[in-house]
Amino acid sequence: MFKKNPEGNIYDDFFAAEFKKNAIDQNNPQDYGDWVNFKLPGSELNITMFQSGYGDGVYPAYWGIDKEGQVTSLVIDFLVLLLPEGD
Repeated sequence: MFKKNPEGNIYDDFFAAEFKKNAIDQNNPQDYGDWVNFKLPGSELNITMFQSGYGDGVYPAYWGIDKEGQVTSLVIDFLVLLLPEGD
């Protein structure tokens, strides 16, 4: 996809339609869908994505891994909690 349109936007060019499949009302132009569990073609791998509601941004993510190296949890900090003044 990128090779076909290097100036494009992967969300607008591809993932918006995938998100729309999960909209509550697919006929509502304001309902864009807020999550997708996309299976990568030709593999057993998937990408789970969701909208944060705060626009484009980058948020820290922390993975919990057990003794065997298996992922057990994911915590994403959306940077919405404020520290009390003076801290």
